Amino acid sequence: MKIRKILASLLAVTVLGAVMPVVSVNTPEISITANAEETADYTVGEYGPLSYIAYSDHVEITYCENDATDVNIPSEIDGLPVTSIGDKAFFKCSALTSVTIPDSVTSIGESTFSICSSLTEIVIPEGVTNIGAEAFCQCPKLTEIKIPKSVTSIGQCAFAFCGNLTSITIENPECEIYDDIRTISSEVINGGTPYYSGNIYGYDNSTAQAYAEKYSRKFVSLGEAPAPAAVAGDANCDGKVSIADSTAILQHLGNQDKYGLSESGLKNADVDGNSGVSTNDALVIQKVDAKILTAEQLPLKK
Repeated sequence: MKIRKILASLLAVTVLGAVMPVVSVNTPEISITANAEETADYTVGEYGPLSYIAYSDHVEITYCENDATDVNIPSEIDGLPVTSIGDKAFFKCSALTSVTIPDSVTSIGESTFSICSSLTEIVIPEGVTNIGAEAFCQCPKLTEIKIPKSVTSIGQCAFAFCGNLTSITIENPECEIYDDIRTISSEVINGGTPYYSGNIYGYDNSTAQAYAEKYSRKFVSLGEAPAPAAVAGDANCDGKVSIADSTAILQHLGNQDKYGLSESGLKNADVDGNSGVSTNDALVIQKVDAKILTAEQLPLKK
């Protein structure tokens, strides 16, 4: 049995020295075995080079083997949707060149792909609502990133010190970008000033434009932001109704600061015929996913 990074990460020291603070992550003490083990609230197990925690209604990827090169994350494990990639799951996976993230994933945690020195490309799927702090920090071979309109928040230093990043596109005009000069940066110059030589693409009067202008980044306009189409049940604003919307609602209700929904998403999420977003809205959307209801029946009437 290989030594698990989920334990080794507890010993990780400051990644960026004095320039950048380490994100403090509390890693649960769990025992990873070749077969899933039952615990009081969850089970743990392995899927190829990946380790995971399976809760009652979803799966979180927690770890990847250091020598993995090309990883395809499944959309479900044992019948449960894979909805999140946990903090430091791929931390320092230096051999990793590519990873496929399924549409079921709604959350990318803190330092998830930090210091993946060989990672050359990654596609963030529609449905992801938040990208955690330092998620792609120090990924020197990434050259371009497209952040879909479903993403409502980008954490501190999420794309810090990505030396060859030349293009980042932020499709959600209301996306919350952590207010830090390092959040999108390529290198440090002039005795410690984080610099970014690439372009930030976004819509006119968007948060992407505001961030670019505040920190003297090159902004390229995508024109006027299109009015989002109202789709009842589409909480994450990816244009469809799926289990990912139910998960987005539950996460939002559990922690609105971390898992925020856009104004359009909140309107779309209210489908149960009652005023306001609640767990019952998530249940209704689960019934659509299970084909008990159809998307055309939403929103339900009292």
